[in-house]
Amino acid sequence: MAYCNRGLSYYHQGELEKALGDYNQSIRFDPKLAIVWSNRGLVYYDQAEFEKALNDFNQALVLNPKLASGYTNRGLTFYSKKQFAQALNDLNEAIRLAPRDHYAFQTRGMTHEELGDIDAALKDFEAVIEIEPGSIDAHFERGICLKKKGDKALAAQEFHWVADNSRVPQNREQANAYLRQLR
Repeated sequence: MAYCNRGLSYYHQGELEKALGDYNQSIRFDPKLAIVWSNRGLVYYDQAEFEKALNDFNQALVLNPKLASGYTNRGLTFYSKKQFAQALNDLNEAIRLAPRDHYAFQTRGMTHEELGDIDAALKDFEAVIEIEPGSIDAHFERGICLKKKGDKALAAQEFHWVADNSRVPQNREQANAYLRQLR
């Protein structure tokens, strides 16, 4: 488990190759730890190696069918591959297993948005905001959905919130660009 923990630390530091090495070592020592497979899958996901990521998430779920993060991560991968039906199936299962998984709600909201179901997307982004009130991404996506629905006033509130609360200049710039569009 030591390699898994250090791999996670490397992952959070953005040192993906070191994380991958530690996850590989962990799997060699104990190939039955589902979380290690899921964590290694995230490294592959971040490297845009989606098939390798899916293989690892699948293995994690074989080992532990109740691993909510495995479904969330696999759902995110399906979303990135534009396989929206599979993404929804996995994200629904992740939320069933972990009803406060804001990542699953966020990704499911984006999936609904891609499919044109703006009302369902809004519900998911509102769930994220309830769980994580400071989620910049959820407020931003909620603003986009409200804009699509024609609710300029509420959309503007969301974009103002993002512009005022995000520490990331790109997020503030995007929010301000949407605010200019709404004028």
